[in-house]
Amino acid sequence: MALLRTFGLLVPLAVGLTACRPAASGTDLVAARQLYLARGCAACHGPEGAGDGPAARATRRPPRDLRDAASFTGPRTEAAIAEVIARGIEGDRGGMPPQSFLPEHERRTLARFVLSLSESSPSSKGP
Repeated sequence: MALLRTFGLLVPLAVGLTACRPAASGTDLVAARQLYLARGCAACHGPEGAGDGPAARATRRPPRDLRDAASFTGPRTEAAIAEVIARGIEGDRGGMPPQSFLPEHERRTLARFVLSLSESSPSSKGP
């Protein structure tokens, strides 16, 4: 691991470690929401992530309600969600086409937005 000299101290430099990334700020989430809308995610997942977009009726199964943390079958981490965005979802869920053409930073931005939806949803909170 690289070290950075700051104020006379040697500080470990965490290069590429997303676990050290702070939570998205309100401004970041506004930009992430704009990206979510611009990249067409709302066509299936709906403007609020409820899985009720206009194209949802054309799928065999409704798209995932991104606000419901319990609907996630894999890890709910930025990296895992960005990977699902990249490779898509096949199978009997109706599928989600791969979005591997999106740059990595956009997939991670979208993943942070998806996480924010489930973190802010009343249905994802306990009693």
